[in-house]
Amino acid sequence: MTRQIAFLRGVNLGKRQVKSADLRDAFTDMGFDNVKTLLASGNVLFDADAVDLKAIESEP
Repeated sequence: MTRQIAFLRGVNLGKRQVKSADLRDAFTDMGFDNVKTLLASGNVLFDADAVDLKAIESEP
């Protein structure tokens, strides 16, 4: 497992509000381990194998 970080843009801006606990639960539900959120920034630390990362990739 490798420590990863996700920088989610547009989280907690204006009407788009996501609780840190909900964001952490979403990453845990996707199968990632040791998930931690950083304040209300939308930044998430988690452990994952490289193949696990396809679960959160998005296309431009």
